[in-house]
Amino acid sequence: MQGTTDIVLVTASYCVAVSAAYAALDLGVRVAFFEGRRRWFWLLAGAAAMGTGVGAAFFVGLKSLQLPMVASFDPLITLATWLAACAASLAALRVIARGKLSNGSIATGGVLLGLGIFITFGCGIAAMRLNPAAIFSAPLMVLSALVGIVGATASLLIAFRLHTLPDRRVTAGRLASALIMGAAICGQHYLGFAATTLADNAVPASDNSLVISLMGLPIAVLTCIMLAITVFLSVADTRLVAERRRVARARAEAERVHHLAYYDGVTALPNRSLFTEKLLKQLVSAHNVSGPQMPVGLVYAELPTYRNLVEQLGQDRLNRILKTLAGQLSRQLRTGDVLARLSSDGFILMIREQDSYTTQAVRSAFSAQLSTPITDDGESFRFGWAIGSSRYPDNGNSTQGLIRAAMNTQHHIGAEAATLAISTLPRYALAS
Repeated sequence: MQGTTDIVLVTASYCVAVSAAYAALDLGVRVAFFEGRRRWFWLLAGAAAMGTGVGAAFFVGLKSLQLPMVASFDPLITLATWLAACAASLAALRVIARGKLSNGSIATGGVLLGLGIFITFGCGIAAMRLNPAAIFSAPLMVLSALVGIVGATASLLIAFRLHTLPDRRVTAGRLASALIMGAAICGQHYLGFAATTLADNAVPASDNSLVISLMGLPIAVLTCIMLAITVFLSVADTRLVAERRRVARARAEAERVHHLAYYDGVTALPNRSLFTEKLLKQLVSAHNVSGPQMPVGLVYAELPTYRNLVEQLGQDRLNRILKTLAGQLSRQLRTGDVLARLSSDGFILMIREQDSYTTQAVRSAFSAQLSTPITDDGESFRFGWAIGSSRYPDNGNSTQGLIRAAMNTQHHIGAEAATLAISTLPRYALAS
C-alpha cells in the first residue's frame, strides 16, 4: 500500500495492540475466579476490550501510512470488523481461562485468534469500499496470516504457562506474552498493508461516513484508557469476589467448629454444652415472667446396657440405630422443645409446660416412643431404658440441679430394662 509511514502512529498502534493483549491475558486469568453469569460477563467484557484494541491497532496503523487520499469507512462493515476482532478475542480468552490445556487446544486457540486478526484486517480494508478495488499479493497475505497465527499461538502458550509460575513472575510473564501478541497483531496488519496495492485513482465510496482523521492518536489514547479501566474494574471485582469467598470460608469454618463443639457427631442432636445453654435461657425466661413462674420440664432416658451393646453389635451399627432413634424422637417434638444427647448412653428432653402438655404426660409419651422397635438392616431392636424426669421450680432452680434430679429419679421400661447382659441379646434383638 502506497504512502509514507508515521513512526509515532506505528508506535501508537503497537502500544494499543500490547495494551489489548495484556488486558485480555489479565482478564483471562481472573475469569477463573468467577462463576455463572459473572464469568460470562467478564469473558464478554474482555473480548470487547481486546476486540476494540485489535480494531484500533488496525485503524491507527492505517492512519500511520498517510495515504494520498482521505480514507473513509462504511459504518456497518466497520462494525463487522469490530465484531470479528471480538469473536477472535473471545475464543482466545476461553482458552486462557481454562485451568488445564493440551497442546492441541493451545494450537486451536492460536489458529482461531490469528485468523480472527487476519479477518479483522480484511474487513477493515473492505470497509473502505474502494473504487477501483484493492489488489492483494497472495504470498504476502498468506505470510501475514501465518505471522498472526504463530504469534497468537506463542502468546497463548506463554499465557498457559503463567498458571504454573510463582506469583512474583506472573506479571513479567504476562507482559512478555502481551508483547508477543502485540507484535503478532501489528506484524499481521503491516504485512497485510504491504500486500495491498491501491490504484492511483482509487477513492473510498462517497457515502462512507467514518473518516480516518478521527482514527489516529485520539482513538489510540481512548482505547488505552478504556483498556486500563477495564483491567482496573476486573482487578477490583476479583478482589471483591475473593474477599466474599474468604468470608464465606471463614463463616463455614466457624459453623463447622460450632457444630463440633455443640452438636453430637452421631445423632446431630445438641450435646450437653448446648443443652445446658438452652436450659439456662429457658430458666431465665421463666423466672422473669411476671406472675406465676412458667414450669420447665426435663425427661431423661438412659440406656443401661450401652457398653454391652457396643461389644455385641459394634460401635458403627449401634451408632446407626441411635441415629435412627434420634430422628424418630425429633419428629415428635413441638416448637420450643429441645432434644439432646447428654452422653453416649443418655438422651434428655426439655419442654415448657402448657395446659395438658405437662412433664408427666410428655414422660409417658417419651417412654412409649422409646419402646417402639427400631429397624436396622432387616432386624428390629427394642432396648430397655431407664427414665427419669424433673420440673422447674419443683425440683430445683439451676441447670445442673434439674439435670441431676432427672437422672436420679429413674424407673425402668422394657422387659429386660436395666439387667440385660450380652448373653441375653436375642431377647431384645427381635427379627422383623
